Amino acid sequence: MITQILWFKRDLRLSDHAAFVAAASAGPVLPLFVVEPEYWALPDVSERHWRFWSACVEDVAEAIAARGGQLIVRVGEMIPVLQALHEEIGDFALHSHQETGNAWTFERDKSVKSWCRSKGVIWHQHRQFGVLRGSCVNRDRWSAQWDRMMAQPLLVEPVVREWVKAVSGPVPSLRAKR
Repeated sequence: MITQILWFKRDLRLSDHAAFVAAASAGPVLPLFVVEPEYWALPDVSERHWRFWSACVEDVAEAIAARGGQLIVRVGEMIPVLQALHEEIGDFALHSHQETGNAWTFERDKSVKSWCRSKGVIWHQHRQFGVLRGSCVNRDRWSAQWDRMMAQPLLVEPVVREWVKAVSGPVPSLRAKR
């Protein structure tokens, strides 16, 4: 079974987490959080955001450790981080929530999608709320789609049979991430 990388973006929790449920059911799980310095240099993020995120990263790292795993923290651009992991652990599948962020995160995700295609990596992007991303979305039926999504039962946290460990760094300080 190949490793299932669980890429935490803004979804720093273990409960009601579709990407986590799917990854855990498919094979050994490597939980990953990537600090992207370019993102943190954007004008629409602040020190307040960083303090909140870094506390959440530490909380989810502790929760994963309590279950026998290790949150892998890497600093850098997403593509080089994925490439390094590919070289370290071999083939993997990637799981994340479909992020609805800003133009920067959308462009980053398009680059990740392209990289995954070029490497034969399957990227499962799971919806986490009723907002749909992309130009092909029919916005006329948005309300009904939102209602269906919000009416779904909460997902039960899965039991991970095997955690994959890799080299990890600490959550960097505010100055170090820039």
